[in-house]
Amino acid sequence: MEKKLILLVEDNKKVQKLNRRMLERNNFTVGAAVTLADARAFLTRQVPAAIILDIGMPDGNGLDFLRELRKTSKILVLILTGYRADLDFAMELTAGLDDLLPKPYEFEVLLGRLKRLLQNAHLNLIGILKNIFTSGSLSSATANGHSTVVLSYTM
Repeated sequence: MEKKLILLVEDNKKVQKLNRRMLERNNFTVGAAVTLADARAFLTRQVPAAIILDIGMPDGNGLDFLRELRKTSKILVLILTGYRADLDFAMELTAGLDDLLPKPYEFEVLLGRLKRLLQNAHLNLIGILKNIFTSGSLSSATANGHSTVVLSYTM
């Protein structure tokens, strides 16, 4: 079974270690970055299915990183933040985030949100392919974490 790669960008090493362990137990492969510079370097080598991003990083603001990322990528991004009182949710949405989870949070909630984002991305891809191939039929199935897309069309 292919594991989805998740980039975990978190400067708190205890939180990072716990989240990494829990994600790995739930069949994800996890890349880790403790700074935004580490995250940028990781992204030059690999493309994750999603990024779990803390806003308050030692070398910059996670939202600025997200805006920079959105210039070249549509990688799914779930933001974790302890800045509840200061958040302007509309600003975050315009920055291009896919979901937001305030700290503290339960790991099960983080996992559920991540799985929902990945499933929605899969469904969006199916919709795009259906629009491209309007003269045929398209079906999809997911089993054991693998997605299969079948395209039938006539010329």
